[in-house]
Amino acid sequence: MTDRRYKVWFYIGQELELLLPVLAELCESSDMKYDCENIWEWIEGHSHLYASDVNICRNHGGMRLYGVSEPEIPYDERPIMIMFMPHILPLDIYKHLAQRISQKLKVIAYYGTLTIQSDDTFISDASGSFGP
Repeated sequence: MTDRRYKVWFYIGQELELLLPVLAELCESSDMKYDCENIWEWIEGHSHLYASDVNICRNHGGMRLYGVSEPEIPYDERPIMIMFMPHILPLDIYKHLAQRISQKLKVIAYYGTLTIQSDDTFISDASGSFGP
């Protein structure tokens, strides 16, 4: 899988579903919904602030993308990735959201590109980050 779209990503030891209200507030969305399956969990909705659909996702453990079992990986070692759909928004939008996430959740939030490789590793090309 090669996805070179800009993203915001961060690491936090909380379940994604529990972060839904905060992420909805940060994206100014009133219609965000949580869902999950055997590999991924995600939140989708429309961001009024950024005038775009938003997809927030994380591999929630137990399986690798290509079906190989792996030891349980703690939540805070798996990135939560945020993408806007269906088009690429300017990098400044991602920078703005990363700053808001860092301030609200007290985490380091990165923005730039984060690519998932076929062996389930990530290639990070962060344009910048904001820290607590």
